[in-house]
Amino acid sequence: SRSALEAERLRRKRATETEEERAERLRKQREKARLRRARESEEEHERRLEQMWLYRQERSSLETPEERELRLQRRREAERRREERTNEKELKRERNRLAQMKKRERETAEQRAARLEANRIRNRLNRQCGRYKTGKAAKSGNQPRIDGNSDAVLSCPGCMVLLTRDCQRHEIYNDQYRAMFVENCRVEQASMKIEKTGKEKRRERQRIRKMGLDPAEQQESAEDMFLPVHCAVCSTNVAVMDHDEVYHFFNVLTGYA
Repeated sequence: SRSALEAERLRRKRATETEEERAERLRKQREKARLRRARESEEEHERRLEQMWLYRQERSSLETPEERELRLQRRREAERRREERTNEKELKRERNRLAQMKKRERETAEQRAARLEANRIRNRLNRQCGRYKTGKAAKSGNQPRIDGNSDAVLSCPGCMVLLTRDCQRHEIYNDQYRAMFVENCRVEQASMKIEKTGKEKRRERQRIRKMGLDPAEQQESAEDMFLPVHCAVCSTNVAVMDHDEVYHFFNVLTGYA
């Protein structure tokens, strides 16, 4: 038959084709299949839109004028509430921005310098270090795997002088260390306040409200005040000291036994 002859001719043609011709043929087949699926999906989308339009037309024809007016009223009410929520968010954002601008306009040059220094130190304290990775990244062998509770010997990055022999890494932030006994460190007496993040502020306000107190009348806590710690040799800022006289190192070089 004719179909058998066509099949035999196609089989012989494919048996003699080269690798490049076969790859080109398969590419064309995949392209045709992709276009066919795209046309089918577009037709299905058009058919679905038409069905939705017919359903809405049928529903509109069956509903009474009172039901139609109630449906439109509900839609307008939902749009109004959505617009009000958007306007409230924009207004709150603008008020916060203006309050920050007014607060910064009233501060002196020394206060601004202290605020920027405190923000810089806090960002460095809260920044997670990608130096040591755990899990799958550590198993790949690209990075050494260090235990989070292991002790380290810390040195100044500026002059390589030893700062402490006994410290402990932070449980979360891999580039932070805590120590009680240090050497070659100079503590500055000018304390600075490290502002809490938004989440920490909300938790603090909630805790104060549960105690029956007004958060606005509370004085600054000693836990928020830190003393800068510099290297005694090259004056590099290497750590801060909290109210419990615990040193928090963040700008150091580490060495493990």
